[in-house]
Amino acid sequence: MVLADPASPTGRALADQERIASSRVCRGGGSDVIELHGARCDNLRVPRVDFPVGRLTVIAGVSGSGKSTLVSKVLFPP
Repeated sequence: MVLADPASPTGRALADQERIASSRVCRGGGSDVIELHGARCDNLRVPRVDFPVGRLTVIAGVSGSGKSTLVSKVLFPP
């Protein structure tokens, strides 16, 4: 297991024993957002959601909650 292996850099980082040096600089992000109001498609029902522009955004949820529909049919329709 990764966490139990003292030789694992990943395990040490996850246990917060060691900081991983990064050459990337956090540029923050603007205050711009993509606003989505009243999205309804298939099983998706979203009254309102804001997605920050210039930031990595993760869409997560339980099975059948509409994640794929949100991305493939609402945000990036064919």
